[in-house]
Amino acid sequence: MVVLGGKVYVIGGFDGLQRINNVETYDPFHNCWSEAAPLLIHVSSFAATSHKKKLYVIGGGPNGKLATDKTQCYDPSTNKWNLKSTMPVEAKCINAVSFRDRIYVVGGAMRALYAYSPLEDSWCLVTQLSHERASCGIAPCNNRLYITGGRDEKNEVIATVLCWDPEAQKLTEECVLPRGVSHHGSVTIRKSYTHIRRIVPGAVSV
Repeated sequence: MVVLGGKVYVIGGFDGLQRINNVETYDPFHNCWSEAAPLLIHVSSFAATSHKKKLYVIGGGPNGKLATDKTQCYDPSTNKWNLKSTMPVEAKCINAVSFRDRIYVVGGAMRALYAYSPLEDSWCLVTQLSHERASCGIAPCNNRLYITGGRDEKNEVIATVLCWDPEAQKLTEECVLPRGVSHHGSVTIRKSYTHIRRIVPGAVSV
């Protein structure tokens, strides 16, 4: 699922028999569902995110064994999908996040973090990973990217959290989760400090 323009998009997947290309949208304001144009390629286990009024579906599995390198882009103003520049590798069980002017993709068997520039329609390698992180999570926080959990090449669940600092161009192991996770989602929640009373020097506390 991806949020774009105040609507929730439910995309593709696996219905128990085959990969599907259906796209449904939920409008919370009117509390109603509607159909959007279907994907060009039937996929599941793909990465999806929104970026500057468009929706991107990256990679995924067209069947149980293969993966694709295709980048599908949806424009809600025209209700049409088109193909963009392909990923450097074919991948599934991946995740994506929009951060600044790029879309970052990680996971699967890639052992790498890649970035896609929608403006230039081009891909680049950001950094290498020491292990696979299939079905991991990724989220931005404090101008950094955090990669959480996943499964390694032995299919064992990972508990570590990696941090990518784009300014220092450095990947570090940030911390360890209370328990390993995979096939999960990671989101950033902005804290509100409005409930904290401001202390003014010389003021009398009541």
